Amino acid sequence: MDQQVKADPKPRGRGRAASIDDKIAEVEEMLKGLKEKKRQEDRAAIDKNRKGILDLFKSEGMDVVDVAVWQKITPQLRKLLGMPGSVESTANGGAKGAAS
Repeated sequence: MDQQVKADPKPRGRGRAASIDDKIAEVEEMLKGLKEKKRQEDRAAIDKNRKGILDLFKSEGMDVVDVAVWQKITPQLRKLLGMPGSVESTANGGAKGAAS
């Protein structure tokens, strides 16, 4: 009872040698997919952060503060958070403390 094991060589890769141009196209397509995945993950993280901020504001009762008050103190909040001033705040005249 001899059992012979047939060792068929398994084809590797796509079965044919790909040209460099084919490989570049394949990698570029993969990169495109990865960039899209990263964009979606970044968007999901921002959405999660926004929801968390809103939940925090609600729990602290800060969601009832009028938007005009928020607009008035936005430059101070940005400074406190270490964020640069925005173009919109300077266009609205809200960046009194910003250096020119």
